[in-house]
Amino acid sequence: MSNGFHARKYPQQRKSNAEVLSKEDCEKVSTMNKLQEGLQQQRRLIEQLRCEAQITRMRVSQCIEDLVKYCDNWAEEDVLIKGFPKPSDNPFKEKGGCAIL
Repeated sequence: MSNGFHARKYPQQRKSNAEVLSKEDCEKVSTMNKLQEGLQQQRRLIEQLRCEAQITRMRVSQCIEDLVKYCDNWAEEDVLIKGFPKPSDNPFKEKGGCAIL
């Protein structure tokens, strides 16, 4: 009995032994990929640490003294300490009030 359609049979393609991986082989490949990713991450970390090791360090007490001197030298021009000469100079002041209609 024919319905007018011919079923075409395709030969099954056989995979070579190299293309077929067992479950253990897949796990080994996955483990190797994880190890390689971890190794690359460690290399990036080492490179970052080498860059940070080259930074010149200063004592905290010296940094504090420098910071206090800087603040004292610029205190006259600091609007957060002294304020604005005119309220209209303040860029953070609200431009308009609330209007109820």
